[in-house]
Amino acid sequence: MIFKSLTTRVIVTLVGLLSVGIGTFTYFNLKREKDQLVKATRENAYLLLDTIERSIYKSMSVGDTQDVQVMLQMVGHSHSKLIGVRIFHPQGIVLKSSRPEEVGMPVPEGDYQLFINNRKEGVYSSDAFGEVLGVIKPIYNDVLCQRCHGTKKRLIGVLNVNYSQVETNRRILEATRLSLVSTGAVILFCAAAISLVIVRFVRQPLNNLIDSMARVEEGDLSVRITPVAEDEIGRLIVSFDSMVGKLDKAKRELEEYHFQQMERADRLASVGEMAAGIAHEIKNPLAGISAAMTIIRQDFSDEDPRKEIIGEVVEQVSRLDKTVNDLLFFGKPTPPPNRPMPT
Repeated sequence: MIFKSLTTRVIVTLVGLLSVGIGTFTYFNLKREKDQLVKATRENAYLLLDTIERSIYKSMSVGDTQDVQVMLQMVGHSHSKLIGVRIFHPQGIVLKSSRPEEVGMPVPEGDYQLFINNRKEGVYSSDAFGEVLGVIKPIYNDVLCQRCHGTKKRLIGVLNVNYSQVETNRRILEATRLSLVSTGAVILFCAAAISLVIVRFVRQPLNNLIDSMARVEEGDLSVRITPVAEDEIGRLIVSFDSMVGKLDKAKRELEEYHFQQMERADRLASVGEMAAGIAHEIKNPLAGISAAMTIIRQDFSDEDPRKEIIGEVVEQVSRLDKTVNDLLFFGKPTPPPNRPMPT
């Protein structure tokens, strides 16, 4: 299997960790950028809302509602993202709008739900405009407003601004695609760089070391490897060369010692053969001398001192004969012992 290779496991592990790290950084960076785009859209919506409120306050305070309608229509066409500016009744009827056709019509459900749920902003989906950011701000019955609206009503209307999220979503999508492409390119580049470095500085030296060890195992002790760098693998290669050099030296010394032992054994074998031959040649005369001395000894009386001398000669001849027999027995090949074969 491919994962039995150490270099493959290292490369896969490093690339995996790198992918997780870069992916995590990209995710948080993309999330931060998305939040900033949404925040910028909301800030623009609130800024526009405050501007409109200040602009229409004076006209509404003097009861000039026609100027309010004209102002809303001008503001509504001032920005491409702005799709609606309106003032609607708390009961959900549009009173003033940048789009005159909405006047008297029910306010969009998404904006009215914001008002019902007492929320200042929210994002909802519209069939006509897609995703919409709705921002509302209640208009309370101020002292100047009481001349027209009386004092019974506390809330006289709701100011509503709608921002299209299409452009924001498009920019978020582009940023997401760019981040994904950039992340993928960085991961591929780093994976290729890591693979190149590991293959160049780890895998190739290890393969050379493995091949050299195989040659040493076959008996070739002339193998040497040149280290590429002074790193851990380089020191391992230096140690390997030192070990092989010592093995080669020990092998030569052992062969020389073996040759010397063979020469000595050969000389000892020659000496043994020569000694056996000499002993064989000596044994026959000794047997004759011993027989002759025994016969001569019988011709003397027991009181004759010469008989004792001859006896001493016979005894010495017997000692020499024993020594010759021992020498012949030592030089004789020993037969192998008879043993039953194991079953």
